[in-house]
Amino acid sequence: MPVTIRDVLLAPKTVVLPVRLRTKSNPAHRAWDLSLASSIAGDLAVYFRVNVMLPEDFSVGMRHKPPSSPANVLIRVNGDHGHHKNPDGYKFSFGAHVHMPTQGQLDGLVLTANWPEGPPYAAPLPDATISLRQAWQLLVSATNIQTTQQVENMVLRAQHALGSGQLDFS
Repeated sequence: MPVTIRDVLLAPKTVVLPVRLRTKSNPAHRAWDLSLASSIAGDLAVYFRVNVMLPEDFSVGMRHKPPSSPANVLIRVNGDHGHHKNPDGYKFSFGAHVHMPTQGQLDGLVLTANWPEGPPYAAPLPDATISLRQAWQLLVSATNIQTTQQVENMVLRAQHALGSGQLDFS
């Protein structure tokens, strides 16, 4: 049976440790992934990308790579990264926002999504400024991720470490 975007978002998921640090070409950014276990075929992961010079400039998203297909970001929570225009044409002057599928896209097949950076539609969040931990909590809630205290503590430690540019996940 074909898998829809809704199926992937609603399927129960658990975090698989350890954290995987990723090398970014920009030295001002830090990035890491958390693998997710699920009944959905393919690879699922949450990714974090943070500008250590501007800690409010971050992305926390969920990426799904179906077998033999390219990866898609199905949802992404962004902190405030200034004035910009989104792919859907909406102009943000400032503020945190979430890139997510529209209601009409939720029942589309995940194999047909072409979102390497996430859905083009973005909605402003009620709070213009959110923390990395708040973004994580929004993502967990929207994607049915079962988290643990160990993972929550890791996200909190990462948030506190951003000002120093030092991330320690041991």
